[in-house]
Amino acid sequence: ALIFFDFRSVHGDETLAGDLRGRLNATVRDHELFLGHMANAIVRNAPPIGFLKSFVVEKNGEHRNELNLKVKGLAPIVDMARLFSLEKGTTETSTIERIEALRDKHAIVAEFADELECAFEFIMLLRIHHQLEQIEAGAPPNNFINPSELSNLEKKTMKESFGVISRLQDLIIERYKANIL
Repeated sequence: ALIFFDFRSVHGDETLAGDLRGRLNATVRDHELFLGHMANAIVRNAPPIGFLKSFVVEKNGEHRNELNLKVKGLAPIVDMARLFSLEKGTTETSTIERIEALRDKHAIVAEFADELECAFEFIMLLRIHHQLEQIEAGAPPNNFINPSELSNLEKKTMKESFGVISRLQDLIIERYKANIL
């Protein structure tokens, strides 16, 4: 259900998609149980930072010593923006547009909008650079990076980005504690 709310019209009468979005938003906005289930899924995807602020990477397999930027970095931000958007009934489907639309409507976003946008943009840019390097080397692009290959500044910024995700997940847990398993 998380990604369903990002649908867009690709052909035909675009007002139909807008009408559907309006009805869904009006229905979902008042269903705490549904939003709580979404919140539960969101907080289960913890950022890959360990107790001592070290990166948590894959222990074995094809991506040993790597972490997935898309799943562990971008997805939590996208999902949180989606949840906050459904709480307030906004209609944007882009993560950055959702954050901007919620700046004056949602208390958590109002407090963390700049950090959330910076974290999203940094992780996305890191992912794009990584994939470009892979393509230039003739390898298929993926979302896995080895944190030990990052510069000190990139490591620090990545840890801070994951810290923003973690803080927002804590706030979501507090907001939806009755529905968090």
